[in-house]
Amino acid sequence: MRILLPSTFYYYSWQKTSKRRMVTLKAKLFLPWSNNIVSKIKDCENKLHHHSRTLQEVCVICQTSREESQCQAFSDHQVAIKTALVYKDLPFYIQAEQLKEFLHAYIHKHDAIYILLKKETSQIGHLLTQICATAYPEQIFYLTEDDQTISSPALTLTEETHFSLIQYVNELIYSGNYSSAQVLLDESLSGKHSEINELLNLGNQLFLLNLDKENVPGKQHPLNLLMETLAAHDISDREELDYLRRLMSVQDQKQRPFIAVLHNYAEFLYEQDDIIDFIVLYYRLAEETLLFALGWDHDWNNQFIYREDAGFKLAFPKWRLSKHYHRYNQALREYIQTVEAKKRVQIRSSHQAAIENLTSEEAYFAQLYLAFANKGIVQCIEFRHEGVSGHGFADLTKKELENLCSGKTPLQLIDPLLKRLGLKPEHSIFELLNKGIMALLQEQDNASGMY
Repeated sequence: MRILLPSTFYYYSWQKTSKRRMVTLKAKLFLPWSNNIVSKIKDCENKLHHHSRTLQEVCVICQTSREESQCQAFSDHQVAIKTALVYKDLPFYIQAEQLKEFLHAYIHKHDAIYILLKKETSQIGHLLTQICATAYPEQIFYLTEDDQTISSPALTLTEETHFSLIQYVNELIYSGNYSSAQVLLDESLSGKHSEINELLNLGNQLFLLNLDKENVPGKQHPLNLLMETLAAHDISDREELDYLRRLMSVQDQKQRPFIAVLHNYAEFLYEQDDIIDFIVLYYRLAEETLLFALGWDHDWNNQFIYREDAGFKLAFPKWRLSKHYHRYNQALREYIQTVEAKKRVQIRSSHQAAIENLTSEEAYFAQLYLAFANKGIVQCIEFRHEGVSGHGFADLTKKELENLCSGKTPLQLIDPLLKRLGLKPEHSIFELLNKGIMALLQEQDNASGMY
């Protein structure tokens, strides 16, 4: 099996180092291909010698057949050189399954796995973090290309990891890996980071879209903690704090803040190249936006109701309505067909003159109909059911998705409608959350001098 491992790997691994010395570990180095691969191997080998370890095997990560063949031409009589290759255009979910299978076969009980950390990040690298955190926490060590760290021969492996803890946590949370960040901090801070943990839990809850109110006596909502943290450290402006205040009502199942969170989440997934999950969130975003735009909502008993502050409210259909995008769109289409028959017009994007003769309410719903009839939006929504996130097996890359959207991103297609409805968020909850987490971590570091 051929598999490409990521160019960066992160996991916090220094506990129980004394137990590691009780057995002879086979030292294996993971190293991404580069033009100076030989010097990099030698550099890593010297770092291991400094820590009284002997490098026995190198696994060079290649992305092309040419890189693999060049690597195989290099020989070292003291170190076994192996290659791992998977083409980077494979769907991510396939790479993920192959990664798990590869690690299971390659890493043995008494292996010491050394990974070269680089400044670049990769999505599959963070997936490896989660796998290692549960399966190989006492076998993974990290080498870094950071000049300061390399040039500090007095540092032990443990001290090097302490030295880079803040950097590791930063990489993890900005990739959305809040769970692994909790693992790192639980090991180093021994529970003395309750506020940081609250914010990390908020990150996990955001990914689960689990934002209901918690009735815990004496416990403030994590959004309040985040606002207090950002204000106390003077790292957010008034508009950002106001945005967080508006999000507070999401715990009461209010539509506006929930749509803002959906947009933030979808935007994050797209930036991370997680297209499968992005399609799922995009569908939810379109679904909730259409529900809102129709002047509809649902109460705590999941019964449909009219939104109180809606300017226009589409009458509920006589048939049974369910909480699905296509049912909402069906009701809108039926209304448009009635208007077309009544006014003897065709509502098409190419016939804008027809809309001018409609009433304000009819024109509003006609514009809404045309917005969701956009070819790119329709294809993205339909792909929810065709892709692995739905009931089919099709897959799609970001480039292919943007080709379907006439060179734009799916969010760029729906953003104009969100702006007209006053729903387009100007800030990201994830960016603000990550700033708060790092501020508290830096504060903890300054107070304790631990790392």
